[in-house]
Amino acid sequence: MQATELARKYGYDKIPYENLTKVVLLIYLVMTSFAMFYRPDFMSMTAVSLGIYAVSNPNVFKRKTFRMLVAFMMISFIYDIVFLIFIHDSEADDESDSHMAINVRRFAYFFAWLSFAFRPIVIAVFWKASLNYREFVKP
Repeated sequence: MQATELARKYGYDKIPYENLTKVVLLIYLVMTSFAMFYRPDFMSMTAVSLGIYAVSNPNVFKRKTFRMLVAFMMISFIYDIVFLIFIHDSEADDESDSHMAINVRRFAYFFAWLSFAFRPIVIAVFWKASLNYREFVKP
């Protein structure tokens, strides 16, 4: 109930999930775009694209389809865990490009980790929006 109290503090009767999902998607899009300077992150970019389409055209999606989008975001989160912790090797990346792109790689991986840390917020907002999907479709 703290979220509802926070919404009332800023002049809303209830939490505006439509606007909140748009803001969260925009932040997630920027972080994913910066992370893609060095590493192709097509799963996250696909999730962002589908999220933008779902928020822009909520009448096209059903509640079940919207929840599948949330599940896809969870799958991309698990993929990033595997990639960032187990597959990624910074030393091998540095040696493969003769230490020429160290700063670009550090910049990109900083945003990859930032996007990874932000993803639970994105998933939580989309999950909550899927629970209130009828209000989301007909604001």
